[in-house]
Amino acid sequence: FSNVFTLLARGHVALSISATAVCTLASLVTTTLVLKTFGSGHLPDRFQMPVGQIVLEITVFLLLPLLAGMMLGRWRAQLARSVGRGCVRIATLLVAIYVFLSLQSGRIDLWAFWWKTHAAIIALCVLPIFLGMIWGKLFRVTPLESFTSQIESVIRNVHLGLLLKASLFPAGGDASLSAEVLFVLLY
Repeated sequence: FSNVFTLLARGHVALSISATAVCTLASLVTTTLVLKTFGSGHLPDRFQMPVGQIVLEITVFLLLPLLAGMMLGRWRAQLARSVGRGCVRIATLLVAIYVFLSLQSGRIDLWAFWWKTHAAIIALCVLPIFLGMIWGKLFRVTPLESFTSQIESVIRNVHLGLLLKASLFPAGGDASLSAEVLFVLLY
Protein backbone atom coordinates (compact mmCIF):
# COMPACT_ATOMS: atom_id res chain seq x y z
CA PHE A 1 0.00 0.00 0.00
CA SER A 2 3.01 2.29 0.43
CA ASN A 3 3.42 2.09 -3.33
CA VAL A 4 -0.18 3.24 -3.83
CA PHE A 5 0.30 6.15 -1.39
CA THR A 6 3.50 7.10 -3.19
CA LEU A 7 1.72 7.03 -6.54
CA LEU A 8 -1.20 9.11 -5.24
CA ALA A 9 1.21 11.63 -3.68
CA ARG A 10 3.24 11.80 -6.91
CA GLY A 11 6.32 10.40 -5.17
CA HIS A 12 9.15 8.31 -6.62
CA VAL A 13 7.27 5.06 -7.36
CA ALA A 14 10.30 3.04 -8.51
CA LEU A 15 12.10 3.91 -5.25
CA SER A 16 9.01 2.94 -3.28
CA ILE A 17 8.75 -0.45 -4.97
CA SER A 18 12.46 -1.13 -4.47
CA ALA A 19 12.30 -0.02 -0.84
CA THR A 20 9.28 -2.22 -0.22
CA ALA A 21 11.11 -5.32 -1.45
CA VAL A 22 14.39 -4.54 0.33
CA CYS A 23 12.76 -3.51 3.63
CA THR A 24 10.51 -6.55 3.69
CA LEU A 25 13.44 -8.90 3.14
CA ALA A 26 15.57 -7.04 5.71
CA SER A 27 12.74 -7.24 8.23
CA LEU A 28 13.18 -11.00 8.32
CA VAL A 29 16.44 -10.39 10.18
CA THR A 30 15.84 -7.08 11.95
CA THR A 31 12.39 -7.91 13.28
CA THR A 32 13.57 -11.24 14.63
CA LEU A 33 16.42 -9.50 16.47
CA VAL A 34 14.19 -6.77 17.88
CA LEU A 35 11.57 -9.27 19.02
CA LYS A 36 14.14 -11.51 20.70
CA THR A 37 15.82 -8.52 22.36
CA PHE A 38 12.80 -6.57 23.57
CA GLY A 39 9.86 -8.96 23.41
CA SER A 40 11.24 -12.34 24.38
CA GLY A 41 9.20 -12.43 27.59
CA HIS A 42 5.98 -11.87 25.65
CA LEU A 43 6.52 -14.25 22.74
CA PRO A 44 5.29 -17.83 22.57
CA ASP A 45 8.07 -20.35 23.20
CA ARG A 46 8.06 -21.68 19.65
CA PHE A 47 7.75 -18.31 17.89
CA GLN A 48 9.58 -18.06 14.56
CA MET A 49 9.32 -15.50 11.80
CA PRO A 50 7.17 -16.84 8.94
CA VAL A 51 10.06 -16.49 6.44
CA GLY A 52 8.57 -18.74 3.76
CA GLN A 53 5.23 -16.95 3.90
CA ILE A 54 6.89 -13.51 3.66
CA VAL A 55 9.05 -14.52 0.68
CA LEU A 56 6.00 -16.05 -1.02
CA GLU A 57 3.97 -12.89 -0.41
CA ILE A 58 6.76 -10.68 -1.80
CA THR A 59 6.84 -12.82 -4.92
CA VAL A 60 3.07 -13.16 -5.40
CA PHE A 61 1.89 -9.71 -4.28
CA LEU A 62 4.82 -7.50 -5.29
CA LEU A 63 7.15 -9.00 -7.88
CA LEU A 64 4.66 -10.87 -10.10
CA PRO A 65 2.21 -7.92 -10.36
CA LEU A 66 5.16 -5.62 -11.02
CA LEU A 67 6.41 -7.89 -13.79
CA ALA A 68 2.91 -8.22 -15.28
CA GLY A 69 2.47 -4.44 -15.17
CA MET A 70 5.83 -3.87 -16.84
CA MET A 71 5.01 -6.33 -19.60
CA LEU A 72 1.55 -4.85 -20.11
CA GLY A 73 3.04 -1.34 -20.12
CA ARG A 74 5.55 -2.32 -22.77
CA TRP A 75 3.01 -3.85 -25.14
CA ARG A 76 -0.25 -2.05 -24.27
CA ALA A 77 0.59 1.26 -22.52
CA GLN A 78 -2.95 2.68 -22.57
CA LEU A 79 -4.43 -0.53 -21.16
CA ALA A 80 -1.70 -0.61 -18.49
CA ARG A 81 -2.63 2.91 -17.33
CA SER A 82 -6.31 1.96 -17.10
CA VAL A 83 -5.59 -1.26 -15.21
CA GLY A 84 -3.21 0.62 -12.89
CA ARG A 85 -5.81 3.27 -12.05
CA GLY A 86 -8.38 0.55 -11.39
CA CYS A 87 -6.01 -1.36 -9.10
CA VAL A 88 -5.20 1.80 -7.11
CA ARG A 89 -8.90 2.54 -6.66
CA ILE A 90 -9.68 -1.02 -5.60
CA ALA A 91 -6.78 -1.11 -3.10
CA THR A 92 -7.84 2.21 -1.59
CA LEU A 93 -11.46 1.08 -1.32
CA LEU A 94 -10.47 -2.23 0.32
CA VAL A 95 -8.38 -0.48 2.98
CA ALA A 96 -11.18 2.01 3.67
CA ILE A 97 -13.66 -0.88 4.02
CA TYR A 98 -11.28 -2.75 6.34
CA VAL A 99 -10.90 0.26 8.64
CA PHE A 100 -14.63 1.04 8.58
CA LEU A 101 -15.67 -2.54 9.35
CA SER A 102 -13.06 -2.86 12.09
CA LEU A 103 -14.46 0.24 13.78
CA GLN A 104 -18.07 -0.92 13.27
CA SER A 105 -17.42 -4.38 14.73
CA GLY A 106 -17.45 -2.97 18.24
CA ARG A 107 -14.09 -4.57 19.05
CA ILE A 108 -12.35 -1.20 18.81
CA ASP A 109 -13.45 1.75 20.92
CA LEU A 110 -11.74 5.02 19.94
CA TRP A 111 -12.73 6.62 23.24
CA ALA A 112 -11.43 3.82 25.47
CA PHE A 113 -7.93 5.27 25.35
CA TRP A 114 -6.63 8.43 27.00
CA TRP A 115 -5.34 11.38 24.97
CA LYS A 116 -1.76 10.22 25.67
CA THR A 117 -2.35 7.09 23.61
CA HIS A 118 -3.64 9.12 20.68
CA ALA A 119 -0.69 11.55 20.98
CA ALA A 120 1.85 8.70 21.12
CA ILE A 121 0.41 7.03 18.02
CA ILE A 122 0.44 10.29 16.08
CA ALA A 123 4.02 10.96 17.24
CA LEU A 124 5.12 7.52 16.04
CA CYS A 125 3.73 8.33 12.59
CA VAL A 126 5.05 11.89 12.46
CA LEU A 127 8.54 11.08 13.77
CA PRO A 128 9.60 9.13 10.65
CA ILE A 129 8.49 12.06 8.52
CA PHE A 130 10.80 14.44 10.36
CA LEU A 131 13.61 11.88 10.37
CA GLY A 132 13.11 11.50 6.61
CA MET A 133 13.42 15.26 6.17
CA ILE A 134 16.67 15.31 8.15
CA TRP A 135 17.95 12.25 6.27
CA GLY A 136 17.17 13.96 2.97
CA LYS A 137 19.15 17.04 3.90
CA LEU A 138 22.10 15.11 5.35
CA PHE A 139 22.49 12.82 2.36
CA ARG A 140 21.43 15.40 -0.22
CA VAL A 141 18.71 13.34 -1.80
CA THR A 142 16.02 15.01 -3.81
CA PRO A 143 12.88 16.16 -2.00
CA LEU A 144 10.93 13.59 -4.04
CA GLU A 145 13.17 10.74 -2.82
CA SER A 146 13.05 12.04 0.75
CA PHE A 147 9.25 12.26 0.63
CA THR A 148 9.01 8.74 -0.76
CA SER A 149 11.22 7.36 2.04
CA GLN A 150 8.99 9.07 4.60
CA ILE A 151 5.87 7.43 3.18
CA GLU A 152 7.67 4.11 2.97
CA SER A 153 8.84 4.18 6.60
CA VAL A 154 5.42 5.01 8.04
CA ILE A 155 3.54 2.45 5.94
CA ARG A 156 6.22 -0.23 6.46
CA ASN A 157 5.92 0.18 10.24
CA VAL A 158 2.15 -0.26 10.09
CA HIS A 159 2.42 -3.31 7.80
CA LEU A 160 5.02 -4.89 10.04
CA GLY A 161 2.73 -4.22 12.97
CA LEU A 162 -0.18 -5.93 11.20
CA LEU A 163 1.99 -8.98 10.50
CA LEU A 164 3.09 -9.17 14.12
CA LYS A 165 -0.48 -8.60 15.33
CA ALA A 166 -1.71 -11.50 13.23
CA SER A 167 1.13 -13.73 14.45
CA LEU A 168 1.24 -12.77 18.13
CA PHE A 169 -2.33 -11.71 18.88
CA PRO A 170 -4.64 -13.94 16.83
CA ALA A 171 -8.38 -13.42 16.96
CA GLY A 172 -8.87 -16.49 19.17
CA GLY A 173 -6.39 -15.29 21.82
CA ASP A 174 -6.69 -12.47 24.36
CA ALA A 175 -9.52 -10.50 22.72
CA SER A 176 -8.92 -7.21 24.58
CA LEU A 177 -5.20 -7.16 23.81
CA SER A 178 -5.83 -8.15 20.18
CA ALA A 179 -8.35 -5.30 19.79
CA GLU A 180 -5.94 -2.80 21.36
CA VAL A 181 -3.12 -3.78 19.00
CA LEU A 182 -5.48 -3.54 16.02
CA PHE A 183 -6.63 -0.11 17.24
CA VAL A 184 -3.06 1.18 17.25
CA LEU A 185 -2.37 -0.14 13.75
CA LEU A 186 -5.57 1.19 12.21
CA TYR A 187 -5.16 4.57 13.85
